[in-house]
Amino acid sequence: MRVITDSVIPRLVSGTSNTRFKNLVVGGCSFTAVDFGDPLFYWKTLSKCYRDIKDDIWPDIIPDNWNEIPQRIRQECLENFDWKHLTYLTWPVYTRDLLDISTIYDFSCSGAGNYHIFSSVMYGLETNKIVSPDDTLVVIMWSGFGRDDFLVGKDSIIADELSYHYNDDVSLCYTGGLLGSSNSLLCVDNIKKIKSYASRCIENYLYIISLKNYLENQGFEYYFTSFSSDIGDQGFDIKEHCDFNLDDLFTIKPFLGDFAVDTIDGHHPKAEWHHRWSKEILVPHILSNGISRN
Repeated sequence: MRVITDSVIPRLVSGTSNTRFKNLVVGGCSFTAVDFGDPLFYWKTLSKCYRDIKDDIWPDIIPDNWNEIPQRIRQECLENFDWKHLTYLTWPVYTRDLLDISTIYDFSCSGAGNYHIFSSVMYGLETNKIVSPDDTLVVIMWSGFGRDDFLVGKDSIIADELSYHYNDDVSLCYTGGLLGSSNSLLCVDNIKKIKSYASRCIENYLYIISLKNYLENQGFEYYFTSFSSDIGDQGFDIKEHCDFNLDDLFTIKPFLGDFAVDTIDGHHPKAEWHHRWSKEILVPHILSNGISRN
C-alpha cells in the first residue's frame, strides 16, 4: 500500500467540489498505480520535464518528498510547470484534487490481475483501522481476466522493484497476462495452460462480486470500472462462457482505456487523459449521487 498526500504529490488541479470524504482508496493495475511500479516514477518524470523548462534551478538530486524541495523551487515549479508535460500520472491523483480529498491509499500494482485487486483492498481495509467508511471513498479499476496472481513468500520475488508487498514476509506474484512472465521464482507457464476461459470467468467474477459484497457490508461508498471493454484484452468473449452480467457492476463508463485517445506506449493513456477521464467521467458520476460534505 502507498499512502499519497500533498507532501508526496502536490495538488495539480483545482477542486470542483468538496465532499465528506477525507480518504480515497483505489485498487487496480498499471492504469491505476500512481507510481507505475516505481516509487520515484513521479519525481523522475517531473524532474525530466521541469529541467526542459527551468534546468537552472531544479536540484540534481531527485527528492522523494515535496516538502524537501526548497520553497523557492517549489513556487517556481507550480508557477511555470505545465503539468500536461507529464507522460504518465494516473487518475487517482486528479480525482483526489477534484474532490478535495486529503489522502490516497493506493493498493494497485502494475501487471496485477483481479485476485490482487480483490485481496489487497480487502486486506488493506481490514488491517488499516485508521480508514473509516464514514470518510472514505473506494474506486476500483478492475484488470483483465487473463492475469493470474498468487501470494508467495517474499524470498521468491525476483523483480522486487515492481512488486507489491502485503507485509514483510508475503508478496504478490503476478503473471502479467496470458503471455506475460512471472516476477517470482514460481514457473507459471503450466498454471496458465490448465486454466480454461470458463474457469477464468468464474474466478474473476467471484473476485469482483466478493469485493462488492465486502464493501457493502462494511458500509463503504464504492464505484467499479475497468481499464477497457475491449474483448481482445481478455483474450475471449466472456458472454460465451458464463451468464454473469458484469456490465451492471461496472458503473463508471466509458472505461478509461476506451475514453483516451493518446497513449505513451500504445496502451497506457497519457496523463492528460487520466485528468480528463477523472474530470469528465468519474467525478461527475460520483457527484451525481448527491455526495456532499457533512
